[in-house]
Parts: sequence; structure tokens; C-alpha cells
Amino acid sequence: MPYLKRLHSEVMDYMLQYEALIHPDQDIDIQEITRKRLVIFTTIRQTHVILDDMIAGLPSDGLPPHSQRIATEQRQRVQHVMGVYQVHIHRWTPANIVKDRKNYQDSVTVLRAVLEEQFRWEEDQLAPILRQAALMRTAGPAPNLSAGAPSNGPASPAPRHTIGASYAASAPSGSRSGRPAAGTAHRAAARR
Repeated sequence: MPYLKRLHSEVMDYMLQYEALIHPDQDIDIQEITRKRLVIFTTIRQTHVILDDMIAGLPSDGLPPHSQRIATEQRQRVQHVMGVYQVHIHRWTPANIVKDRKNYQDSVTVLRAVLEEQFRWEEDQLAPILRQAALMRTAGPAPNLSAGAPSNGPASPAPRHTIGASYAASAPSGSRSGRPAAGTAHRAAARR
């Protein structure tokens, strides 16, 4: 799912830039560190709001039985990630960052690993369900094969689709900054 990978890539790019900013060999700029931490938190939160909206828009039928379990697990995992990030922010105040830059950098590396693991899980577990839902939306309603309808034998199986950029084509183009626009634009694109 290219759109999901793009969202994840944006967060990870911010994390890598942030790690370079806080490197112990760099001059410290607490205002810039504070600003970038807020940008990262906001971007992570925005990414998960978009995913929550996509999950909320999943059809109630037609998806594999485990889809609901995956959606529930996603919500729990996001709560955990956001909790880890909030604990990190509270522990590492600007004064603590200045006092102990090496341990702060180690803490940021651990935080990045938590995010990477979550993003891998989303791409492995959640993305296939979102892809299938997108295909269901583009395929339209199933033909009515109710009793009494003419039949020329057993119904043929549903066609197999190659999943490539089909979902990316329906993803929002985002704002001029390249990030998804806030509001309803991503919801409309996800439902196409």
C-alpha cells in the first residue's frame, strides 16, 4: 500500500532528521529540538487519525473474519505507541536533554525502533485489509444471484486482481508540503 508507506516514510524521515539534530557532536538548539518534537508527534498522530478513519470506513461484510481483530489490535497498538512517545516527552524535558545528551539520543533511538516496529506491523497486517476494502469499493456491488434468477451453472469465482498502485491512485494528493491535508480530503479519497 504505497500511501501507507508514504505516511510511514514521512514520519521516519522526520525521526532521522531529528536524530541528526540531537547528535552530541552538534550544537544544541533547544527551541529547534522542541519544535521538531512537536512536528514529529503531530505527524504520528495525524497518520494514525488517517488510519483510524480508513478503519472506520471498512465494510461490515466481505472482509476476512480476522479483519475486526486486526482493527482492534491496531487501535491498541497506536495507544501504546502514543503512550511511549508521551512518556518520552515528559521524561526528556529541555533541561534533561541539555544535562544528558548521550542518554537522550539513546532514548530517541529506542523510540524510533518502537515506531519502526509499529509501521512494519501496519504494513504487514493492516495494509492487506485496507487494500482488499479498496478493491471491494472499486469493484462495485456484487451481482444478485438470488433464487429465480437465470443461471448457466455455478457462479464463477470472483476475478483475481493484481494489487499495485490501485490504492495509491485513490490516496489524497495532500497539501503543498506533501503531507496529507487535514480534514476530510483523505476520507473522501479513501472511499473512492
